[in-house]
Amino acid sequence: MSLPTEIPVNSDSSDKFQASFIESWKRALVERINPYDGSNDNFIKTFVPSRARCNFRGHNIKNAFADWTPKAGQEVESYDVLLNGLDTLVKPFPEDKRLSFFRSHSHEMKFPFAAFESNHHTSNPNLAALLPGVVSPPDAANPTWADFSMIMEAKASAADDPFTSSSLESCEEVFRLAVSARSLMHAHGLLATFALGIYGDIARIARFDHACAVVSKPFSLKKLEDLKLLQRFFWRFVNPCHIVPFIGCDPTVRKLNSDDEEWLKEHLIMINFPGVDELVLHEARRAEVYDADDDEPKAYIMFKALNVNGCLFSRATTVWLGIRDNRSARENDDASMDDSDVTMDDDETEDDVSQAGTEKAVVRIIKDAWRPLLRCPETDFYDLLDASISPEERVGLPTVLAGGDLGEREVRQWEKALYGQPTPSNEVDHQSRLSAQRTADLDDALASAPQSMLVLGQSTSTALPPHRPMQQTFSWRLTRGDDQWHQERSHMRFVVDTVGRSLTHFHSTRELVEAMLDAIRGHKLATEKAGVLHRDISVGNVLIVDKPEEGPQSRGFIHDFDYSSYAEGVEDDFPTNPPNNSTDIDYEQIANAPDSGDDDDAQANVKDRIGTYYFIAVQLLRRAGEAHKIHHDLESFYWALLWVILRHTEHMHPLKHLASADIFKCCDDRLAAGQKIGWLGDSYVLGIKGNPPLTALLDKYRRLVARSLFRKEENKLTYESVEKLFIAALDDNRWPENDASKTFMMSDLRTNTSTVQGQPLRKPLAASVPSKKKKAGPQPAVRSRVKRRCKAIEGAPSRPAKRHRRTAAL
Repeated sequence: MSLPTEIPVNSDSSDKFQASFIESWKRALVERINPYDGSNDNFIKTFVPSRARCNFRGHNIKNAFADWTPKAGQEVESYDVLLNGLDTLVKPFPEDKRLSFFRSHSHEMKFPFAAFESNHHTSNPNLAALLPGVVSPPDAANPTWADFSMIMEAKASAADDPFTSSSLESCEEVFRLAVSARSLMHAHGLLATFALGIYGDIARIARFDHACAVVSKPFSLKKLEDLKLLQRFFWRFVNPCHIVPFIGCDPTVRKLNSDDEEWLKEHLIMINFPGVDELVLHEARRAEVYDADDDEPKAYIMFKALNVNGCLFSRATTVWLGIRDNRSARENDDASMDDSDVTMDDDETEDDVSQAGTEKAVVRIIKDAWRPLLRCPETDFYDLLDASISPEERVGLPTVLAGGDLGEREVRQWEKALYGQPTPSNEVDHQSRLSAQRTADLDDALASAPQSMLVLGQSTSTALPPHRPMQQTFSWRLTRGDDQWHQERSHMRFVVDTVGRSLTHFHSTRELVEAMLDAIRGHKLATEKAGVLHRDISVGNVLIVDKPEEGPQSRGFIHDFDYSSYAEGVEDDFPTNPPNNSTDIDYEQIANAPDSGDDDDAQANVKDRIGTYYFIAVQLLRRAGEAHKIHHDLESFYWALLWVILRHTEHMHPLKHLASADIFKCCDDRLAAGQKIGWLGDSYVLGIKGNPPLTALLDKYRRLVARSLFRKEENKLTYESVEKLFIAALDDNRWPENDASKTFMMSDLRTNTSTVQGQPLRKPLAASVPSKKKKAGPQPAVRSRVKRRCKAIEGAPSRPAKRHRRTAAL
């Protein structure tokens, strides 16, 4: 879970930090910009899928850019000429498909989610294409990213082409494109987006998704054949295979219309949801959630973003509050149907179904993310938890109600259409799956196939889905070969039952401790019952249950299992080798490939670093290749608790609000570990004003972690020892009342201090600690299915030398 943080940087070292940050941007861009080796015609066929033919004979475009002769540093003065040329290319398009172009260079564009705009870079692309059929933004003086469909950069000469150089200046230009692409994708919930770079008389098309960018070869703005190619690109862009406004739009997502907004407000008011009038509904959207291969989706209106990972080449996780939209289901019901006629799916609750009958909404969590193919789907871990832990004993863990892997679903539909049936889950081999070689002969056929043959979800084996899956990226495989499958990402969307509140918004310190205790108990259940080790305990991944009396018995829970691993030795039938389809995959080669590395989210992002890095156990910071074990997560719980106390309670540390910045360091593993060691080794007792139970708990927890670290007594840092501390503290009757969290403010005296936004450092997959005794596990069918899909990945070696690379995940 993203946790935006601000890290104070001493002014004397700010230049050094800035230089290292820019160098990290450069490394990240070089690794993720893939030049397309094929012709530009094939580039458009492959990455701009459309069934619409472009034939505008009699329309003269030969001299569209004849007058485009900009001078270096004075390009703005020639923008009108450039816009006229672009208008010439799209003039023959029907009005509802015609693109209009906008001078956006003078507008500082903020991140598209207002609640998170201060955490991310602004940008001002030179030019932008508006939505098809729109001639001007609703508010031309204050345009938003939602007004644009594509961005453009224009420079004076071919020497300004940033894709021909790895210089710092070129890196900064590509970075501008990437930041704009990131914002555009978040504004619309896009699967991919395009940027047009114009450099004097030449131009390039760049396609961005969450795995990488693919860049076309340069083409001329003064040659007729190349102008026809650019015109064809625009035409295909506004004529996608799906019924969506333009290429890259997700057909399972749309913005809310006025009817949606009215219905949403009505149902939120009925359940007394706070702040309905303050909701930013132009950010909200309606999304479809699919279970496995089901053809019928469940619709949810996602009305408030709780957390947004603003990185482009990453999981790009967005967490929403949402409610089930059952309007279409009700329209299909007979008017005389009573409540007894309402049926319930296996994964639905009575509250969810009641929305169709009694109109009562139930607020849920919807998570949208792009998982690396190299990692198990997070829903697999939840399936394992469900199969292993009975509802009666379930504490501190949420439940997935619906949803799954949209990318996997779409690829399986392709396989069914091409081969008669999808590949069995235990035989999936991403290296050969829909490989470029196996499907190359289909490219031309798909472009000319009748529309009836190209409908996603048709049941006949001869039905071909739209041109190549887009819910799962294929950009690495199509540009650098099928052996780069591990760089790809797959789109996931699922619904979680429990709605939580951040640890930093506790209503009382007792509630904070109760939530932490239940989260620790949930961690214990996951490890001992299901063999799942979380491995990413942080402030953002532990939540307080808003209304425990109305829902689960937990006061808090852990979530975000997408970086989890399996604790070895939990089950005797746990496979020791990869599934048969994976035995030929050289995981060591993948792990040491120059472009593979750890997951993007695993690398510290120098621009948008979130909180996970601060909670990493000391041993994991100090020792490259250290196996992640249970006691490391239990130590992370301590650092998360300390972080919240230092920032949101009235404590008596002499540095006051600067204490957290003194103890929690970033960007340097040695420094970060050293500060934590110094804190653990100090006999100083941090007092919390008027709160003896919390003071005692924090001190005893510190000493327990210190013994584990200094005396090598990892066996003393156990679930039982930690639970004992929390229970003793909660049994103390001296807890204060009405001591809700305090707002954390950075010092007003930092006149010469800069801040750096954060992105979490995730750990590479490592061997987990074996369980000491065999535990009752899930049903064999569920266990074997999940393990077959993930065991090979868990065995992939990490790269200790590059384990904490400071690479920017844009």
